[in-house]
Amino acid sequence: MEHFFEALNKLDHTFCSKVMKLLKGKTEKSGAFRQKHEGYRIHCANCVLEFDFAAMDWVSRPFAPEDYSRNRTEIPYLEGAQAPRFLTDLIQPAMNE
Repeated sequence: MEHFFEALNKLDHTFCSKVMKLLKGKTEKSGAFRQKHEGYRIHCANCVLEFDFAAMDWVSRPFAPEDYSRNRTEIPYLEGAQAPRFLTDLIQPAMNE
């Protein structure tokens, strides 16, 4: 147990930074955000919403390995949810301008 605490004392910022760089190099996909994605997507907490141009509507689907997002929301998508204040307080006044 004494060796454990000696090793624990050696965990400084420099060591942790080097470990993080090593792990990042092993897990990061190079150029993931350079590839062009067709269409529009919103990454929700529980699915991906994708705009279907044929149906002119948003469609939810499960996450896929090729989904990358820098701006995933932590808000889950709830099908059929209503947002009356959003419509009356934000969208309607913006449409009247």
